[in-house]
Amino acid sequence: MSLLSAISYGFKDLLRHKWLILLVFMINMLFGIVALSPFKSIITQSLSTTHYPGLLAQDFDFVIWTDVLREHLSSIGMGFELLSLIMGIYTLWSIFYIGGFTGLSLSNDKHSSSSEFWSSGARYFFRFFRLSIYTILIYLFIIALLLWYIGITDLHILEMESEIELMFKCKVSAGLLLLSIYIISVFKELAKIAIARSDQPLITASILNAAKQTFAIKYLLLGMILSSIVFITFVVYYLLGEYFGLKPMFLSVLILPQLILLVRIAMRYVRLSAFTQIYKSSLPLS
Repeated sequence: MSLLSAISYGFKDLLRHKWLILLVFMINMLFGIVALSPFKSIITQSLSTTHYPGLLAQDFDFVIWTDVLREHLSSIGMGFELLSLIMGIYTLWSIFYIGGFTGLSLSNDKHSSSSEFWSSGARYFFRFFRLSIYTILIYLFIIALLLWYIGITDLHILEMESEIELMFKCKVSAGLLLLSIYIISVFKELAKIAIARSDQPLITASILNAAKQTFAIKYLLLGMILSSIVFITFVVYYLLGEYFGLKPMFLSVLILPQLILLVRIAMRYVRLSAFTQIYKSSLPLS
């Protein structure tokens, strides 16, 4: 199967499961509302009797923000604790629905199957949770290597004669980090598909199999094309935001952010479905 055919199939598959995609979108949006509403309420109650709300509405002032953090640290800390708890639950939900998406993409059913989504989410949850932990460890290892390359432990800015070498290392590190993020994203897609297809409690063999295929040109090109689509979407969103500003507010504040969230969720499924089709076409005939 060609890359364009796989992407086309991904969009068609998205339309077949559009109601489940919309359900995931609604749940994600609900998480956002639940996370921000209590946090906003705590902050508003803490600052309502002070002169800070008017000052914070003006241009950014580091001194004002420092005073707010110092005087209302306990209230803001409580808000962040609640926000962290909700975001932790959201992370678990994300792992669950990605498992559901994986099951749908591997299913031969031509119609939307809610039972397949929920059962796959539960079946693959702990396996994908472990995959997420391993991915985080890989990121931490890469970041540690880049910090070592920059020489962060021996860095003395006040004693430096020139920052040219430091800036060069930072640029190289930023480029390598972006490249690593892209390669790991391709690896994760392949690992999720391999884990789901093997349907084994142990995921080591599936991860190794995915790692071997990560640098195949077809997967790297597919990931690049799909990433470009997402990038173009964010550029359009930014341009629309700049054009409309806060007028009309319902479009810039209420509509556009929700549309970008919906597009992000939809593209996650398209990406997974397209990778699944290429992966299946690469398997030997039995």
